[in-house]
Amino acid sequence: MVDNQPDATPTGKHHLVSVFLDADDAQILVNGERIPGKPMPRNVGGRDITSAFLAFSETWIRD
Repeated sequence: MVDNQPDATPTGKHHLVSVFLDADDAQILVNGERIPGKPMPRNVGGRDITSAFLAFSETWIRD
């Protein structure tokens, strides 16, 4: 879970709570062929995850 205060959100006016599940590996197939690349390290809400993740929930609360 990531809990962002308004100053850390795109609008600057909303409290944003999100739930992410990251993955160590991912792939994209186009016409059955794998596209080159790999997930990169990323920091989200002060937590180290990767660029491959699922966002299960996102709640915007106007402060």
